Amino acid sequence: MRHITILLTLLFSTTAYAQEFRATLNGLISDPQDAVIAGVKVTVTNADTGAKFETASDGDGLYTIPFLAPGAYRLSAEHAGFKRYQRSGIQAGSNERVRVDIKLDVGQVSETISVTAEAPILQTSSASTGQVITTRQIEKMPLAGRTPLAMAQIAFGVTPTDDPRFTRPFDNAGPSGFSMGGAPSRSNELLIDGAPDSTGNNRVAYNPPVDAVAEVKVESFQSDAAYGHTGGGTVNVVLKSGTNLFHGSLYEFNQNSAFNATPFFTNKAGGKKPVSRFNQYGGSVSGPVLIPKVIDGHNKLFFYFGYEGVKDALPAPATGTVPTAAQRNGDLSGLLGVGGGSIRFTIHRRA
Repeated sequence: MRHITILLTLLFSTTAYAQEFRATLNGLISDPQDAVIAGVKVTVTNADTGAKFETASDGDGLYTIPFLAPGAYRLSAEHAGFKRYQRSGIQAGSNERVRVDIKLDVGQVSETISVTAEAPILQTSSASTGQVITTRQIEKMPLAGRTPLAMAQIAFGVTPTDDPRFTRPFDNAGPSGFSMGGAPSRSNELLIDGAPDSTGNNRVAYNPPVDAVAEVKVESFQSDAAYGHTGGGTVNVVLKSGTNLFHGSLYEFNQNSAFNATPFFTNKAGGKKPVSRFNQYGGSVSGPVLIPKVIDGHNKLFFYFGYEGVKDALPAPATGTVPTAAQRNGDLSGLLGVGGGSIRFTIHRRA
């Protein structure tokens, strides 16, 4: 049994290629005289799920809370002899190191200092350079084909290189056809929740529905040693998870040739306008897992289900070559004609 356990451990350790996509919150806790405070209880609460994460500051007054799912958080800190500290509206994105320093004022724990309006948090814990395409941007911005990865092309340091028409869910080349930081096109690392999402030729392997995506993290320069398996940048598509509230959506996007003009050359030849249709539809539902008298998933267990279907009929002109009647009967002499003449063969017999 011991040998089997070791074998399984080695097997799974060699196939674990996913990168850590969750956020980390850290900082320094001090008093009004800038003296560090050890043993401060720090609690971080996810604003959507109510999930709590706790730690305590070390002897240097430093605290770290890793593995936070991307989202909005509330932070609280308390220690005997100091007023309770609270701060809300902390946004933690994919693979971000968010630093929040805390100053505790002398007083009773029953007293609370609430921070509700401060300057935006600067990125001082990592040298990585990137941009987050948020849920609101994904939902509000027009997106032909509704492929989330195409949103990466609007981030700074990214240059599209492919035909912008082909960014449908089943297209692999179009959504991934971009250059990052001056690197060659399609030399980037494409991820879903930190797991590889690329084909063998560096195209995107799977495009999830837009409604299932929480954010798209685009990093032209990634300093984390866990990344950098390609010559370009990194794009991580982060999927949604359930919250304490039930949510659902239904959608349908339709393109119909009834609203299109007849192509110029088709009209010139007296042909009929081809009938084309593109119908993209789906929906989602999420919330806490609830089984009466068995499981109450509030603040701890959630589900998310999404579905998308595509039905399309997109005819296109084609050019082909067919044999003549003589060729179908085995007479290929017409193939020898050049410029209306014929090719002559002269046979010289050796003595």
